[in-house]
Amino acid sequence: PVDGPPPPTPEEVLAVFPWAHAHLSAGRMYVHAALDDLPPEAARDKATFERYGVKSNVGLPLAVGGAAPIGALTFNTTREPRRWTGAIVSRLQLVAQIFANALARKVADTEARLRLRQLAHLNRVATMGAFATALAHELNQPLGAILRNTEAAELLLQRPEPDLDELRAIVADIKRDDRRAGGVIDRLRSMLQQRNVEVRPAELPALMNEVVAIVFADASARGIHIVCDVPSDLPAVHCDRVHVQQVL
Repeated sequence: PVDGPPPPTPEEVLAVFPWAHAHLSAGRMYVHAALDDLPPEAARDKATFERYGVKSNVGLPLAVGGAAPIGALTFNTTREPRRWTGAIVSRLQLVAQIFANALARKVADTEARLRLRQLAHLNRVATMGAFATALAHELNQPLGAILRNTEAAELLLQRPEPDLDELRAIVADIKRDDRRAGGVIDRLRSMLQQRNVEVRPAELPALMNEVVAIVFADASARGIHIVCDVPSDLPAVHCDRVHVQQVL
C-alpha cells in the first residue's frame, strides 16, 4: 500500500523474510493463494507480509542455466487473496527468466570490465618495475644539474660583487631542471594509476620522445641504440597518452 511502511532494505530482507529468502536462495519457487497457506516455519515471513498488507504472493528465483540464483522476483496482491493458476505462474516464470537473463548479462559484463581494469593496472605496475633504472637515470640528470648550479651560485655569492646576470641564468636553469624532474615523476606516476581511459589531443612526436626518454637508460645498459625519427608535422590525435605510451 502507498500509505504502508517503507519497503525493507536489502540488508533487512533476510531478517524479515527468513523463510522466503532460504527458499529462493536454494532455487525453489513458492506460490500461496493466502497467507494461511504458509507453513508454520514461515511465521516471521507471515507477520511481515501482514504488516505490508500482502494477501497472496508468488516468489521466483532468478537463475540461469542451473546456476545459483542471482536474485529473486516476487508478485503480491494487496486487495484480496488470489488463486495463482498454472497458466499465470507459467507466464510469471517466463517474465522471471527474462529478468534473470538480463541480470546475468549485466553481472557478467560488469565483472569482465572489472577484471580488464585490474589486469591493465597490474600490467602497468609490472611494466613500471622494468622502468626503475630509467627513473633513476631520468631524475639523476636534472637533480645533478640542480646541485651543480646551486654550488656555482654559492661560489658566486661569495664574491664581493656577484654577477647578477649569471645568477639569474643559474636560477633559470634550476627552475628548468626542477620542472623536468617534476615532469618525469608525474609522467611515470600517471602510468601507475588505476583510472579510466582519458581521451585527449596529443602530439605524437612529443609522446614518442617521452617514451624514448623513459627507456633510454635501460636500452643503453643493454647496448641498444634507439633512433626516433618522427615527422614534425603530424596532426594531433585523440588518445589516452598513458595507454599509447604503454603500447610503445
